[in-house]
Amino acid sequence: MKILQIVHHFPQTAGAGVENYTRQICDALSQTESVSVITRGSHLFSGPYGALFPLTGFPYPVMAFFRHPRDRSSPEQSYWDPGLEPAFREFITSWKPDIVHFQHAIDLSMSLVHTARSACRTVLFTLHDYWTQCPRIIRIDNRGAICLRDSEPAACQRCMTILYKAPRLFMSGPSFFRIRNRRMMEELQACQAILCPSQTVARTATSAGITPNRLLHWPFGIDHSNLPPRKATDMLPSDPIRFGYTGTFSHHKGLPVLLNAFSRLPDDVKNRSELHVFGGSPDSSTMSRWINRFRRRCSSSRIRFRGLYSRTDLVPIQNELDVIVVPSTWLENRPLTILEAFASGNPVIGSCLGGIQELLESSGAGWLFQPGDTETLIKIITSIVRRPEEIIEKRQRIPSVPNIDDECRNLLELYRRYLSVQ
Repeated sequence: MKILQIVHHFPQTAGAGVENYTRQICDALSQTESVSVITRGSHLFSGPYGALFPLTGFPYPVMAFFRHPRDRSSPEQSYWDPGLEPAFREFITSWKPDIVHFQHAIDLSMSLVHTARSACRTVLFTLHDYWTQCPRIIRIDNRGAICLRDSEPAACQRCMTILYKAPRLFMSGPSFFRIRNRRMMEELQACQAILCPSQTVARTATSAGITPNRLLHWPFGIDHSNLPPRKATDMLPSDPIRFGYTGTFSHHKGLPVLLNAFSRLPDDVKNRSELHVFGGSPDSSTMSRWINRFRRRCSSSRIRFRGLYSRTDLVPIQNELDVIVVPSTWLENRPLTILEAFASGNPVIGSCLGGIQELLESSGAGWLFQPGDTETLIKIITSIVRRPEEIIEKRQRIPSVPNIDDECRNLLELYRRYLSVQ
């Protein structure tokens, strides 16, 4: 079977969630199938716009469009760039894939879906986030609240104009966003199946206009090779109990909620607990400034900032922690942080929304609190520290997490199913 995967970035070693996932399934699928990848290369490359170039260092063909921000002469090219279509059409006409699977088209072009459909009868698309519905990707408005407006062009215009201070978006008016929404939904509807890692993203896609029979719930697996063996269910927690945060320091990830809660714990709980914070934030971001102010204001030795980490660090990180906290304030899809914690045998405290709620509510392997509710989070942490056996009780309910081999077997079954009906 000839499988073409399309993703906005394809890492040599490591990247973010979607990129890592795509690299892992391509490595595994290429053991038995013919795999190719189309991605976006570094903007530092000065090659001709719209051409595809081979990237070296991969065990299968990887072709890249080298796009620079200056190549975008209009706002439309942020999501719809016909200039990429000729080279893409030439590639798939020559290579003749059986399956074209879009993992993400951001920084490429949603118009490539239309081109793929003209050359290949089986085109799939995975919704890893909300980019097809929300230009900001995460469905957070400019006040920092979850956006409940389903594809309202005027609301999108106000939000994006304020966020990016973009006069061209303001001048283009709501019509820009109306056309964007229509094009996105039309291209998704043209796919044979739209894979949804969570029920949350499936519901938002339905409310945006996708017919439910196109949507397929797809709780993907993860690579276990950089994770420790799962902890025994009766393993005692550390003393002091170690709570952990792993991820970026973006506002919508909710780290301020966790830090504020931990700094206000009762004295007896403070003395029997630690918070280890792994990760970082972009330079000069407002979140970085907030973290710096917090560290100057709160000098507790019980809150430790451990810095950036890589996937190779996950074994010692997960081994030393007892409970992972995921305090996000946005509609997470299928958080890798929770999957990694579960695969390692660590229960999770998480916000009661989106994919976090789905994973914790269905399993009972953690504790839920309303997003931003510092008082309830304090109560949960206090209860865990005063009654450590709760960790063992929750650990016993942790479900198994599919590994990347399981994921690829399921993908191949799905691909064959769609090929068999042609």
